[in-house]
Amino acid sequence: MLALVADDNSGVCRLIRALCSRAGLDALSCSCGQELVEAARLLRPPVIISDLHMPGKPDGLQACLVLRRELPGTKFILMTGDPTSLPALRDAGFNLILNKPLHMAEVIDLISAVACALALMQGQTPPPAMD
Repeated sequence: MLALVADDNSGVCRLIRALCSRAGLDALSCSCGQELVEAARLLRPPVIISDLHMPGKPDGLQACLVLRRELPGTKFILMTGDPTSLPALRDAGFNLILNKPLHMAEVIDLISAVACALALMQGQTPPPAMD
């Protein structure tokens, strides 16, 4: 299963890709919203993990709003360092949210839960739990 990771911080992308790999997900990264939209339309991933605020248009939120309409089966995990954006994200229907600075245990738990749920939905054996 594939996860697309979008963040303009390459260190965050590397970290999230590594954690996805540990959870049994292949992961590719994008550095802006436009790359995310283009890659998601082509690859149709079951998981998208995106920073909310990225330079350029569309930003992470705009990209995810577009992609949620186009890819209704995709699970979205949004990352933000802006706590004031949380109510708007929830109002827009995004419930899988990671707050920055990222806390490793929270990131691992959320990615593992999503990977497990996707595996079960596809009739596959879930990946082993991450420590």
